[in-house]
Amino acid sequence: VETKLQKLCIQLKEEVEVQIKRLRNGSEDHERDPRIRETLDHLLHLKQHPLHVASNVSVVSSAEELQGIEGLRSKLSLLVEKESELFPSLRRTLPKTWSLMEGEIEAQRTSPKIYITWEDCTQLGQNAGLDG
Repeated sequence: VETKLQKLCIQLKEEVEVQIKRLRNGSEDHERDPRIRETLDHLLHLKQHPLHVASNVSVVSSAEELQGIEGLRSKLSLLVEKESELFPSLRRTLPKTWSLMEGEIEAQRTSPKIYITWEDCTQLGQNAGLDG
């Protein structure tokens, strides 16, 4: 399985290179057409941030016993510690208003409604100190 994943990652990297060359060499359309420019930008991002695939797999059950969940948690914790470059946003400090917004949303879970309207979400954001 690991060898197949490695081969797929290499193939994906090669395909990204081919597509970048195709878009750049095809014509000057990539400078005029915003869709082509967007695709090219996305491919360049993929080239700079290649796909990383975790090779070890944890078997878990969503049944009532939740077998394997503790093992999965342990493996994830270890992975985060060892390979922090896989999680670039993990240690990022979030603005206080974001955590306040999360609290506002969590408080809505007690509501009998199973959804939040756009207007309600906007109001919750204002309550948390967000604007725009």
